[in-house]
Amino acid sequence: MPATSSCTPTCGTTALSTPVPGPAGQSAFTLTVTAITVPAAALGPVIAANGGNIEIGNSDWLAIGATIFISDGTNVGHFEVVTIPDSTHVTLLWLDQTGDSVSATVIAAGAKLVASGAQVGIDDPLLIANGGTGQITAALARAAILESAPLAIAEGGTAGATKAAALTALGIGQSPTVDNKTGIAYDITAAAAQITGVSAAVPTTGVYLILAHVTVLYTGVTFAASRTLTIKVRNITSAADLVTTTRATNAPTTTGYISIDYVLPFYTGTLTAAHNIQLYIDLSVVESAGSSVVTDASIVLVPLAI
Repeated sequence: MPATSSCTPTCGTTALSTPVPGPAGQSAFTLTVTAITVPAAALGPVIAANGGNIEIGNSDWLAIGATIFISDGTNVGHFEVVTIPDSTHVTLLWLDQTGDSVSATVIAAGAKLVASGAQVGIDDPLLIANGGTGQITAALARAAILESAPLAIAEGGTAGATKAAALTALGIGQSPTVDNKTGIAYDITAAAAQITGVSAAVPTTGVYLILAHVTVLYTGVTFAASRTLTIKVRNITSAADLVTTTRATNAPTTTGYISIDYVLPFYTGTLTAAHNIQLYIDLSVVESAGSSVVTDASIVLVPLAI
């Protein structure tokens, strides 16, 4: 008879495990029941007709302080959860993040409410007055600096945004005020008087350099003795003599001269706007024969510091 065999090793069975479903999780979103009007200002509370609470489908999955996003497909907004009174209500704070609908926009009821992240804020650029540029790009920064109020002279600037404005503010490089008269034919007398028509008005208060000259034509003159010719630059408005020069005539007899130019010493000082600067002239004793006549004269006001 054949031998009887047995299982080696011992025969057995394999146990099978049966999976058991866990509890259902919370939904990752809900819908609003009430419409939401975006507040008038950022970080403003969202107010609803029911006293401030917004009704939603379910609030159990939310957390106080969380950021949420609400969209009805057209109007949107980011909000912070402030309180959760019950499982169907929340109070919200509008965050006014980039892309949010503007104030007074209505996000319709039935909008989807989902969890969101907080927007990373970008600090406002440091103001120019605080040492910054007021801008976040190089091009805008350069434009802002160039277009900002120029630095005052007292602070080391020029007080002008352009070369012309800077020169004006610094009082340099400005055009002089010139009064140059020819063909005057003013007969010099023994009383100091203005050379007819020669006058320059100060344009702006400041420091000026004054230059002046007078041309005299002596025709067949006789002076019994040497006389004194006096020429003055005079501020008529303030009744002040600014420059005075004297010249001797000697004692000619019926003598004519080529025109003689008398250049006055220069003057520097502060002049006031609208003051009138004139030339005065006289002879201590006039000629006994012939004539002493001013033919040309000029006054030049050169601004040095305005």
